[in-house]
Formats: sequence, C-alpha cells, structure tokens
Amino acid sequence: MTTRASPAGRIPLAVAVVGGVALAWLGLTLVGLLARVPWARLGEVAARPEFREALSLSLRTCLGATLVVLLMGLPLAIWIGNSGRLAPLMRALVLTPLALPPVVAGLALLSTFGRRGLLGTTLSGMGIEIGFTTIAVLMAQVFVSLPYFVVSVEAALRVHDPGPGRALALLGAGPGMVLRHATLPALTPAISSGLALAFARALGEFGATLTFAGSLQGTTRTMPLAIYLARESDPDVAYALALVLIATALAAIALAEGVRRWILRPRPGPAGTADPATPEPDEERPPAQTVAAAGEGRRRDGDAHRREGEDRRRNGDAHGREGEGRRRDGDVHGREGEGRRGDGGETEVEVDRPDRGVRARLRIGEGEVLALIGPNGAGKTTVLETVARDHPARTAVLSQDPALLPHLSALQNVALGPALRGIPAHRARAIAQQVLDEVGASALGSRRPGEMSGGQRARVALARALAVEPDVLLLDEPTAALDVTSASEIRALLEGVLPGRRAIIASHDVLDLQLASRVVVLEAGRIVEDASLPDLLTAPESDFAQEFVGVNRLRGEVVVGSAGAWVEVAGDPVMALGAEEDGTGPGAVLLYFGTLARLVENAGPGKPDASGGGVQGAAGGSADRAGALRVRGTVRSMAPTLGSVRLTLGLADGQECRVVVSASEAAGTAPGERVGAEVRAPRVLRR
Repeated sequence: MTTRASPAGRIPLAVAVVGGVALAWLGLTLVGLLARVPWARLGEVAARPEFREALSLSLRTCLGATLVVLLMGLPLAIWIGNSGRLAPLMRALVLTPLALPPVVAGLALLSTFGRRGLLGTTLSGMGIEIGFTTIAVLMAQVFVSLPYFVVSVEAALRVHDPGPGRALALLGAGPGMVLRHATLPALTPAISSGLALAFARALGEFGATLTFAGSLQGTTRTMPLAIYLARESDPDVAYALALVLIATALAAIALAEGVRRWILRPRPGPAGTADPATPEPDEERPPAQTVAAAGEGRRRDGDAHRREGEDRRRNGDAHGREGEGRRRDGDVHGREGEGRRGDGGETEVEVDRPDRGVRARLRIGEGEVLALIGPNGAGKTTVLETVARDHPARTAVLSQDPALLPHLSALQNVALGPALRGIPAHRARAIAQQVLDEVGASALGSRRPGEMSGGQRARVALARALAVEPDVLLLDEPTAALDVTSASEIRALLEGVLPGRRAIIASHDVLDLQLASRVVVLEAGRIVEDASLPDLLTAPESDFAQEFVGVNRLRGEVVVGSAGAWVEVAGDPVMALGAEEDGTGPGAVLLYFGTLARLVENAGPGKPDASGGGVQGAAGGSADRAGALRVRGTVRSMAPTLGSVRLTLGLADGQECRVVVSASEAAGTAPGERVGAEVRAPRVLRR
C-alpha cells in the first residue's frame, strides 16, 4: 500500500515554484563564482604570507567578536524578551545596524570612538587609541553582527514554553536558577544558530571595517579587504580568496547545525536502562520492597477511606438533617474540630486577589484532601497559584502540564526539587529514586520527557511534587490533558498516594471528586459551598454543584392527611412518605434526586393513595412503592446524549429539574409538552 503525504503537509504548487526560483537564483550565483575560481592556483594563493595573515586576522577577530556577541547579546535578548511594553522600542534599536549601510555604520563608530569622536577624545587623552587598530576591527564586527544573534535568540524566547521555568520557581528556584536550568537549555539551539549567523556576518564585514579601522597589513586588513584589493590587481586571486571565505562561513553554519541536531537528537531510553545519575544503593535508600509495601499500605488506607464514604452515603440520615457542615458565605472556615485527621493539625490558606476578583479562605485538616470545583473563570487556578506563590517552601504543584525540564532525565527532574531545598545531591537522587518507585515510574529514571508518553510524564511530575514533601500538595486539573486510560491510571495512582497527605485538587471532572474527602464550590471568586464529599454527592446546595454531580433540588412541602404524609411540589403530590415517616409534621423540605428517570403516564396532578401504597395519578397510575418520586412538568429543552435524551422540565412554580431518559422513551416527545418522570431514591431534608 502506498502512503501519501497528508494534505496538511503539502504546500501549494505556486509556493514551491517561487521558492524553487529563489533557491536556484542563490545557487546559481555560487555556481558562477565557483566557475571563476582558479583551482590550479589555490595552493599558490594559500601559501602567500599576506593572505595567510589576512585569514588569521579574520579568524581571530571573528572568534573574538562572536564571544563578545554571546556575552552581550544573550543578556540583551533575555532582557528584551521580558521587557513588556518597552520591548518594541528596544527591538527597534537593536535592529538599527541592519538598516544602516556598512559605510554609515563605520562612520557612526568613528564619530563615537575615533580620535575626535564623542568618546574617542577622552580615550585619546588617557592614551587609548581605538580607530585604525585591531580593536576597531573587532568593534566593527560586533556592531554589525550583534543584531543577528539577538534577533535569533529573542525570537526563540518569544515562543519558549515558560511552563518548566514556572514549575522550577514553584519548587523554590530563584531567577538565576530558573535561567540556568530552564531558560538557557531551551534556548541552546537558537543560541547556536545565532552565533553561527553572527560569526558568518562578522567574517564578511567590509564597509564598517574599512571606514573605522582602515586597511593596514597585519593590523586591520581582514579577508574581505584583501579580496577587494586583490580584485584590482589579480582577479583570479580574489576568486580564490572568496572561495576560502565562503568555505569558512559554511563550515561555521554546518557546525552550528550539527550542534543543534545533537541537542535535539532523540535519545532511546529502553525501560530498565540505568541512569548515569542513579545513585548506588546505600543505607539512605530503602529497598524497593519497603517502598512498595508503603505504597500498598497507603492504597489500603485509601480503599478504607472510600468505603467509609460509601457507607456514609448509603446510611446517611435522609430526613430532617439541617445541611450541617455547610456555609454559604464567601469566608468559609469549615467545621471547627471536624474533618481533621492524624494529630489534628490544620493548615489555613487565604487568597485575596482583587485584581482577579478572588477572595477565599480555606482550612485543611491533617491528611485531608480538598476538592475545589466551580465554573470556568471562577478562580480555582488563581487560588492554587496564589497559595503556591505565597508559600513556596510549604507547597508543591501538579498541573495538567507536567512541565518537566526537557534536557533532564526523569530522575534528574525529580531530584531537582529536593536539591533546591538544600538537600545534598546524592541524598536528593536517592529520594527521587524512592518516589519514582512509589509512583510506579522507576523504569523511567533514565528517560527524558520527550521519550515518554503523556501518562508517564504525569507520573514523573507527580513524583517531582511528592519528592519535596510539601505541607500541601496542589493539583490543578491533573488529568485534564490525558486520554481516558492514562487519566484513569493517574487517578488510581493518586488514590494510593494521597491518603495521609494534605492536598487541594482543582478539577472539572466529577471522577476526580473520589480523591477528596471535602469539596469547596467556588463561583465568581467566592466560596458558595463547603461540604463533605458524601453530602455534596447526595444533597448539593449550589446550582453549579447540582449540575456538576447530576443532582436535582426542588423545594416542596410535607402534607399530612388521613392516608399518611406526602410531599407536594408546586401543589402537585410528588412523593409519599413511608410508614416510618408517617409521624412527620407539615413543613418545608428540600428534595434531592438524581437525573436518571423513566417517563410515566402523561396526566394531571396526582393525589394520595388512600391505601398508603404511593401517590396516585388522575389517570389511575401510581408510584409502585413509597420513596419513589414522580414529578410533572413542561419540556423546556431536549438534548440527545449517547443512547438517551436529557430533558429540562419546567414546573408550575418556576422551578426546573433535569432528567435523563432512554431515547426510546423520549421518542415523540417535543418541547412544550407536559410529561411525567419518575426517579428512585430521593432524599428529603428539612429546610
């Protein structure tokens, strides 16, 4: 079977034709030059002392100029890239030499550093002469080549991924450490290419050198000047020297390209390959069996914790509970003395960001995992960023972007955190290996991020966060960027490592809630609900939480009659209370129920069944047993899902509820029709 390039990988024919013409034009000029080279005289020309001297001077000054360009241009490019509004002005100043004719550039240097120049007069008084010296040659080369380097590096900096640098800063690295370990390694290919361009431009510099430095044999006469003079007396020699100059420039460019390819080369890292940085086993590194046992213990604790939550959901008091443990104001502290684990220690975090409209205060008990949910723009990420920024020594962040340093192995990435916090290098590597074992990534120690899958990078990022042993682990949508399988694996991994640790998880995925013991709902930068996980899953208060977990809430009234007690919503009997609730007095209640339902006979309001068997409709149908809830409303919207249809029903008093029914049941139903829906296991709470 023949494989063809995808349409996205092809270019229009016209573009290829015009590009080919441009390439042919450039190549043709070189061919024309090569055709005039006196190949038989190359040895003779190369042996002439004056030309060897010119080549030596050119190479020495160009190498010196390239070094100066690196030392001056790299800080300048980084400064421009981080200057905000001043960047365009600074960039324009850097690009000015590119717009000047070389002779004008030489005049500018001469008028500044020459004997009668702006600074040259003072320098001459001090006995320092620059004009018409070898230093002048180097300065002219720096002046014309510096923009090429700065433009190359600054352009790379603009598209540089700041994620690894931010992750490093959150681990406690200062600006210098971030520059050294994150920024410069990422810019190395651009630095290499920029230096090659600067060297080639300096090697070919002619006009500025002639104007500012002159043409003195052995002092300022570089190869371009020697070629210019030879053209007047012996054109064949000029062509031979031009060949040498071109070959030197091409060699520099080829060297830079080789360096770039070497830096970016793929590095095969098969599983099990030892990392050169991996420490030898010693007394500081626990055996793998011990680490595995510790991880298994945490997983067992996590299973017990989840089973406890499930028991609470099944056995929770369904009637008359006052919604304890919640506060609806924007300054939520949670329950005093509840939700704490271990020794009862508590961490308080406060976020006050008026620039982003976020103000919240949270308390996290020892070993408690807190989920932070809310709509887009509610301020979840702002909360985590602010906590991490204000408490870098006490926190660690795991986001949906692993933000690993691409030039380091997994082991080195993980070891960097402990090392930044003052732990000796050998001990930091031992800790890194231990944590990689704990998250099931020990085989990845020698691999770089580019050699890992998304799920593997997420494991390493988790290990990096755990390696610093933070007081609070901050997880910002840790599974959002992963496929379903990888997300499930990371979620299972977190279930094993989070018990016993404080953590805050910001998420848009309801499956991530299983990791938490408490949930906080954030809307418009304010906390609107703070509840235990079982409470939120069964009786959420905020509108967002109800939508998020798929639970409806309706306001109703308990009515007591001769046949027993039942609940009415908008004057319509919807649910009969069981025998155990017959003594329930009248009053306002809240009904919580899920969205999974079945459609029932489309009839008017029902009435209590005198037999006590349920709520009977006008057409004779009734709920098959006490505890089922039947609600009637007008279909306001319909949205098909996989094999089912989601209906939004409007009730007579303006309330709404959402139900999901099978597609076959919804067939023939249209917006505006009045339907009845029955759901099971509703929860009734006193208002």
